[in-house]
Amino acid sequence: MEISVSGKKPLDGNNDRQRTISRREFLERGVQLTSYLFFQRLFPVFSNPETPKNPVLSPLKEGRQIEYPPIFNRVLSILIERHWNEDGNWSDDMMHDATSFAPMILYRLAQNRQLPLQERKKHQSMADKTVEYELRCLKGFLADQRKHLGEIKEVLSNANPSSPGELAVKLTELGTTMGENINLILEKGYPAISGSLALLEGLESYKGDAFKKREARNHMTAGLLLVNSLFLGINPESIQKIMEKVGFSYTTANAFVAYANFRMAEATGNRTWAQMGKILLEKNCQNCWVEKEDYGYFKHSPKKESLEEIDQGSMLMALKKAHSLFPEKKQRYNWFAEKTLRTIRARLVVKQGKGKGGILAWPKPKERLLALSGSNTVLVGSAMWGDRELATGIVDAMSVFIIPQGEKHEGLLAHHVYLDEEFPVNYACTGCNFLTLYGIHLLKTLDLKSETI
Repeated sequence: MEISVSGKKPLDGNNDRQRTISRREFLERGVQLTSYLFFQRLFPVFSNPETPKNPVLSPLKEGRQIEYPPIFNRVLSILIERHWNEDGNWSDDMMHDATSFAPMILYRLAQNRQLPLQERKKHQSMADKTVEYELRCLKGFLADQRKHLGEIKEVLSNANPSSPGELAVKLTELGTTMGENINLILEKGYPAISGSLALLEGLESYKGDAFKKREARNHMTAGLLLVNSLFLGINPESIQKIMEKVGFSYTTANAFVAYANFRMAEATGNRTWAQMGKILLEKNCQNCWVEKEDYGYFKHSPKKESLEEIDQGSMLMALKKAHSLFPEKKQRYNWFAEKTLRTIRARLVVKQGKGKGGILAWPKPKERLLALSGSNTVLVGSAMWGDRELATGIVDAMSVFIIPQGEKHEGLLAHHVYLDEEFPVNYACTGCNFLTLYGIHLLKTLDLKSETI
């Protein structure tokens, strides 16, 4: 059965101006419309954001050449040729974050006019399908959270949306009342929402179904408010125990939630998100900062003193966004960033032997281990802050992570490497590889004013 999009009977096949859709597509659009209207009514204050005045991602001007190192092109080629799935997912994704990080680099390549048009279209298509995959994951999670979403609606109706402080207080109160559902929401909801940076990229760069783009904004609004309420209302040590199950620390998780709020503010033009992100960021600055005489760092959680590179890198990312969104706070956030970068520079190590060497992020002292997830977040953070020397040193040393020929993941960057062993481990996380490519891109575009980080 065919249904005319105009509501009239289908015309004969000779009139190609009259497009028809199948009954199945018609029903699917009906479901999409129902979902869209539900979230429009649920969160009206976030439904009609201002148009961003300064889009975060803008096309590179013709004639501005980016010279990527060989490792960038090799890793990108392997990821696309061997690990892409047509449903929008990526294989061999240990940390379930390839779908979050892939669009961050693919959309930028799609808008790079120095690349061949067909190649740019391929990157755009892959990024769009990845965004659609993440949207399906988020919708599946939120379908089980109608009760809590209704509670958030009640909070919004009783708080002044233009007062982020008041809204934060109300969300904090709500977060403390979710009881046994907290573990489930954080274990499944954190990766689905705050790790879903793909949707935030998609709000700016997605070129697929316009309806899905609106869906992404509405579902991201609902999900991010839900996670915000928990990170505001739950004891940090309780969050730390839950986050360890999904491979994050409290500090890194909170930093990425703040970062997601900042990206939401940039993508939608709604300053309420920026204020919410600042409140979350300040929790880390106040509770996790360790001050030394001439340097400082962010510890793993308020009660866990360990110094991990991924915590520093994720905080550098969030601090840079706050630095851009709050000019009146620039001096404060610059102070934290400079002391953190000083700590990283002081704790660098050099990998020796077999012609491989260079500067890497520091290892875990007991394990003598260098983790790619730590190196690449520090790479991204240092590039965002314009520290070319540090970022270049990390990129120059990435060869130490290359998995040798003959292994399943040959050519990709290994999940980690032990300093006392000749080769890295023989398995890779595609998500970590994508974030590394994004960091390399940021470094290589530091001097191109048309690209905003």
